[in-house]
Amino acid sequence: MLSGALLGIDQLRARRRRARQRADGVGSVHDVGEPGPGKWITIYANPGHMFMVVAGWRFDTTALRSGGTRWTRDMRPTAGFTVRHPPGL
Repeated sequence: MLSGALLGIDQLRARRRRARQRADGVGSVHDVGEPGPGKWITIYANPGHMFMVVAGWRFDTTALRSGGTRWTRDMRPTAGFTVRHPPGL
C-alpha cells in the first residue's frame, strides 16, 4: 500500500514538473531539434527568454529597443541558455 502511494507521489511530481516546463516555454525547446548550435539556425532559450540566430542575424524581442525590426547583427550573452538547432540547419 505504501509503495503504491509513493509511486503516485512520484507520478504527480513528474506531471507538475512537465507542466512547469510547458508553462515557462523552455521545456518544449529541449525536445525540439538537436543540441548545440546549427550551421544556419540556432535557438537559445532559458526560463525567461528565447531568441534565434539565422545566418548571423539575431531575431529577438529585445532587439526592437534599438529601433526598426527585431533583427540585428548585435549578439547578446548566451550564458545560461539552452542551445538547440533544427536538424540539418
